[in-house]
Amino acid sequence: MDAVDVRGQAPLLKVYDMGVSIRWYCEVLGFALVATGGPESFLHWAMVRLNDVEIMLEPYYPEAVRPPAPDPVRVDCHGDTVIYFGCRELDAAYERVKAHGVLVEPPVITGYGFRALYLKDPDGFALAFHWPLEGKSFL
Repeated sequence: MDAVDVRGQAPLLKVYDMGVSIRWYCEVLGFALVATGGPESFLHWAMVRLNDVEIMLEPYYPEAVRPPAPDPVRVDCHGDTVIYFGCRELDAAYERVKAHGVLVEPPVITGYGFRALYLKDPDGFALAFHWPLEGKSFL
């Protein structure tokens, strides 16, 4: 039996503030806003893309019931998931996010033979940008 014909992936992140999240992914990381759903005053869905990587964003709360601040318990729950991106130019990525005011530590060497940069988006989702050390590979 043949494998499923997968051609990409686009994780869906439930976010507190669509405008903040869209701006962060676009301005800080360089994604482009490629699709949206809902009225401009309250988007119900958005997709951002950078090269062949897509992320979908959706508000966690309906517009009428969004609390005045994110629920810290909910944000803390994001700690058990990390979205990994292949990123050859880690030093450039580090400088870019740092220049946008993101509190981030310099890239580190992992225990699995990669160099990695770790940060969190405005909703507390962990993002890891990594690339294999010389002589290592993804496979």
